[in-house]
Amino acid sequence: MSSTDHRLIHTLLEHWAARSPEAKAVVCNGQCLSYGELDARADQLAHKLRQAGVQRETPVGLCVDRSLEMIIGMLGILKAHGAYVPLSPTLPAERLAYMLADSGASTVLAPERLHGSLPFAAARLLGFECTSAAPAARARPSGERIDSSSLAYIIYTSGSTAVRKA
Repeated sequence: MSSTDHRLIHTLLEHWAARSPEAKAVVCNGQCLSYGELDARADQLAHKLRQAGVQRETPVGLCVDRSLEMIIGMLGILKAHGAYVPLSPTLPAERLAYMLADSGASTVLAPERLHGSLPFAAARLLGFECTSAAPAARARPSGERIDSSSLAYIIYTSGSTAVRKA
């Protein structure tokens, strides 16, 4: 791990997955993932996002409830070098449409079960289901460098916008 990588959450995950793959990484709603499982699922998702055109600092909508999918989605987007835009599926359709348009996110990651109820006609909807059977497929583009100054997420609060760096 390089000295600049130590501040990036997805590289910390990779470090712990290599060091303690069977250790519990996250527990949510009675479900548990080890560091190895979490890293593999985030890698699969990152690979899928890269294939969909996500590049460095590309905004990607993340429309999920609080769940393991939320953690996998955030890490997968970061591993693809994108920037996640949290979108709550409980928000009014107008607010979601505004956040999507304002952030410039043309891709939205959401569980398949929500696709029919989301107001994202102009966006490419991707599910969490991965078609790749290779969990070790890394989605690291050659020549593309990210560090702690790269865009990691775009947060919308009650009427305001804040852009944060990782």
